[in-house]
Amino acid sequence: MLMPSKTETAGFTRRFIENTDGNFAMMSGVATMVLVLAVGLAVDTALLRKTRADMQASADVISLAVAKEEISDRSEMIAAGDAFLDARFGQHNIAVTDARKVGDKYEIALNTTANTVFMQILNRRSVDISVTSQTTYERLNLDLALVLDNTGSMRGNKLAALKTASNTLVDTLLDGKPAAAGTQIGLVPFAQWVNVGDQYASQNWLDQRGRSPQNQTYFDSPVSRFDLYAGLGVKWNGCVENRLPPYDIDDTPADPANPSTLFQPAFHPDMADTASDSYTYLADNSGGNAVMRLRSAGKYAAALPAGSQGPAYAVDTSCSDDRRKLTPLTNNKRTIKRAINNMYAQGYTNIANGAAWGFRAVSPNAPFTQGRSYADKKTQKAMVILTDGKQTIGGPKGGFASGYTPFGFLGEPAVNGKTRLTGGSAKAALDAKLLDVCAAAKAKGILVYTITFELDDAGTKQTMLQCASTPGMYFDAKQASELTPAFKKIAASLGELRISG
Repeated sequence: MLMPSKTETAGFTRRFIENTDGNFAMMSGVATMVLVLAVGLAVDTALLRKTRADMQASADVISLAVAKEEISDRSEMIAAGDAFLDARFGQHNIAVTDARKVGDKYEIALNTTANTVFMQILNRRSVDISVTSQTTYERLNLDLALVLDNTGSMRGNKLAALKTASNTLVDTLLDGKPAAAGTQIGLVPFAQWVNVGDQYASQNWLDQRGRSPQNQTYFDSPVSRFDLYAGLGVKWNGCVENRLPPYDIDDTPADPANPSTLFQPAFHPDMADTASDSYTYLADNSGGNAVMRLRSAGKYAAALPAGSQGPAYAVDTSCSDDRRKLTPLTNNKRTIKRAINNMYAQGYTNIANGAAWGFRAVSPNAPFTQGRSYADKKTQKAMVILTDGKQTIGGPKGGFASGYTPFGFLGEPAVNGKTRLTGGSAKAALDAKLLDVCAAAKAKGILVYTITFELDDAGTKQTMLQCASTPGMYFDAKQASELTPAFKKIAASLGELRISG
């Protein structure tokens, strides 16, 4: 076969370009058809890619959802997938072709037959699309303390609403599903005091021998408050004072080798007979000013007068009833719900003290050791703190700035010459103390949720907002109908944290 010369080829090419008759038109039509087909194939490809992407996103959502709900039955997993697809796409032909749980892995497979548009020209009328999704979940443990206002202003419908909301949260978290097995919930009902429980009277985290410098704040010589109780024939009622700074806001382990870390049994000292508005139940048998008379330890050798409440007296009834006892972390649903239902409303508002004991309730350190180690990466710790009022304490007594509180008599010089609390008022001082407690808890990785309930004090709302770990973890329930939804949101949030993907 002879090949054309370069001159012949060039001439042919020139004549083809310059030719304007029908042959060129036919060739142009063919080129146009090729171009249209190419564009059509690109459109089909884009549509199929979008379909695949939508299916993959759907499969991911379904596998995540069945994992969160811990659904292991294949038919239930498929039903959940079908329900989601119906809700998202309406009429569709996507099928859940496989659903299974293998260990901690949840697998979902979807399939559909997608019709083509332009590919039909090439006799390709449809394309099968299959996608799979796998979600691996690891269950986390949860240590949770409910720190709930039981003060007098909660009486009636408000306390009833709180019980309902709290029980809803417990029902959600202790729902019998596998993740619930690693969930512990404790309850800290607070008013002015927190009753840790008189069953701990022999524990070494309490100052058994009066060695703590705090003990000498009210006594002019070291003395065991338990000995004083025994001598007066009165039983300790389960409340303790908060420790002196810096241990008043944290969970430093109570160590007998360091007396400053021990907790003092609450013991309302006999106040000066000579001071106005004193709570006195013994004769002073001493001279001096109101502080000197209060601190005289020798007077406790006398018998307690008949009918006197003596040192068991507190500013309110926080410690006079077993129903007020702190409930340590437990996985027993009946135990925690019984404690919630036993709550009653009476007393002043000391949120700082309640929060401090909520912190200690989830801590692994004594007094309570049910909390798992801070080093345990498979445990999340959290507190829910609720109040309906601003912080208040008993009014001035016996010449002091306040009545007897867990932080002592406000403004009274401690043994180191400093005041127990500072600030322009008891509320300001206690608000600052609450923020210190929350900051110390958050520094340990404890999540803090806060709730204000039918509260109109802007300052307390701001403090509770600052106390929360994030602004989204603060809830302002302006009426009873908003309380259960707030607890449900917290329960849902904690439920998400218990299972991490």
